[in-house]
Amino acid sequence: MDAPLYAQAAQILSDTLARISRVLGDPPYNYVIHTTSFTDADNEYYHWHFEIMPKLTKVAGFEWERGSTSTDSAGRGRRVLEGGK
Repeated sequence: MDAPLYAQAAQILSDTLARISRVLGDPPYNYVIHTTSFTDADNEYYHWHFEIMPKLTKVAGFEWERGSTSTDSAGRGRRVLEGGK
């Protein structure tokens, strides 16, 4: 990946974290940058991507098993992307 793509990825991550902060009230979060392994470096089907995991609730029982979070999170994120709050 060349320098302009790194800069673009950094800007996207920064913008996304700012939106999460604004919409969700600055929650703690973890993020992971998923990359391919050195042995799969030539895999044409793999792409780098970010996984952002804000801590919104205490996960227990049913949520832990299903890996689910708040059902309205996606709707709130969509509204932010569209310029709303």
